[in-house]
Amino acid sequence: MKSGVTTDWKETADGVYKATYTAYTKGSGLTAKLLMQNWNEDLHTAGFIIDANPQSAKIATLSASNNGVLAN
Repeated sequence: MKSGVTTDWKETADGVYKATYTAYTKGSGLTAKLLMQNWNEDLHTAGFIIDANPQSAKIATLSASNNGVLAN
């Protein structure tokens, strides 16, 4: 697992989970990926850039939804 990657997910609402990643170096062509157990493919964001300019900072969001999932 890459340094800084978190597996510490918090449930923020019923069925909604959140994790935070803090970047310490800049880069381009970066993506965030999510792969759950029993998934055949990961879910990933479009490419994004991390730079040191707070005025151009943006938040990348990754959402997954599956109406066919039933949890008891």
